[in-house]
Amino acid sequence: ETEMSLKDPSGSGAVAAVPQNQKFDLNKLQNLPALQNLTVQRAGTATVVTFDREKPVPFKVFRMVNPSRIVVDFKDAKNSLKPDYPRFAGTKISRIETRAYAGADGMLVRVIMYVDGVPNYTSDKKGNQLVLQLN
Repeated sequence: ETEMSLKDPSGSGAVAAVPQNQKFDLNKLQNLPALQNLTVQRAGTATVVTFDREKPVPFKVFRMVNPSRIVVDFKDAKNSLKPDYPRFAGTKISRIETRAYAGADGMLVRVIMYVDGVPNYTSDKKGNQLVLQLN
């Protein structure tokens, strides 16, 4: 086992880090299902974001403000996405960042979508895909 401490790279401190006296087994990371790909498409006035996952994992979608963001946390997943995705012309998303955190209750992959305005969103699961629609 290797002791590991990750700090939130955004500096917001909103993500829990591994307590200093706790061990985290890095070998567990190799067995986690990967978040493999994401695509952003325009569908009429909506923006559709599709996440391809190796297999379904628990997730949570929520909104943050200042700046306006929609965040998706995937629990116990491995991040195979790029750390940064530049502007998506013609969509409600200005850019996307991805981060991975190790915590006391496992790995967390966070996808942060910077959005224009405060769009409503819906989520739908299709097999190994998670599809978000921003209206």
